[in-house]
Amino acid sequence: MKLSVLKESFSVCKVASYEGIDLDTPFVFTGATDREKSLVCPTDRVPVDTLAREDGWRAFRIEGQLDFSLVGILARISSILAAEKIGIFAISTFDTDYILVKAENLERALVALARAGYETGDGEQFHFLSLREAPVLKAAASWFHAKWGVPEDAYLKCMDAYLSGETEYGWYLCLDGDRIVGGLGVIENDFHERKDLSPNICAVYVEESHRRHGIAGRLLDMAVEDLRGKGITPVYLLTDHTGFYERYGWEFLCLAHGDGEEKPSRMYIHR
Repeated sequence: MKLSVLKESFSVCKVASYEGIDLDTPFVFTGATDREKSLVCPTDRVPVDTLAREDGWRAFRIEGQLDFSLVGILARISSILAAEKIGIFAISTFDTDYILVKAENLERALVALARAGYETGDGEQFHFLSLREAPVLKAAASWFHAKWGVPEDAYLKCMDAYLSGETEYGWYLCLDGDRIVGGLGVIENDFHERKDLSPNICAVYVEESHRRHGIAGRLLDMAVEDLRGKGITPVYLLTDHTGFYERYGWEFLCLAHGDGEEKPSRMYIHR
């Protein structure tokens, strides 16, 4: 089943009336009871006279037309996200269902759903590939060089070793059409003092325009599972981020100094 992420940010509102609200605007949902009038709409469409509002929601849609006889579609999605402690706000229309989650939980939600077998995207199909599946060696090396400043030749050397079968330490990409929008690699040591902790995930990057779509999480899972399938586990990662990698099953292990760095960074492990 395919889920498409909507680009809009949403607000859930309580209103006194629907007067002045353009109901022809896409993604405007209303609900009136004997006690209240509710409105869910893109945040930039919230009326100025709203009685109460909660901002910061993102939404994804179940693609296709759902037959009324189908049972358990929302329940399954809800249970998957509940296991990740992610709350939802669900809206049903005649054709399908929309699931809203808080923006800070969107990427984690998409990763959990992808693990459960759902196809996720944002209408512009993302393709997740290893470099062996995507003949873009020069473009990939150039892209990573532009993001991290490491010489392009260094990337080419590592990628050539992977493509030739000299190593199973791979490189993984997310493509939007033919454009690289995310990627990461696996190398022996990501330039730090703990040479005994290998291999290392390195060069994790997602274009700013494509963040909060679950791309980083999907790439991390892809690399870890690929390595595990080849008998390579655990995997390590050095970062200055706190709270991000924990979402995807990584555990803080220790502090370690990067080569030439005075302050230590955080070493994580995925078992």
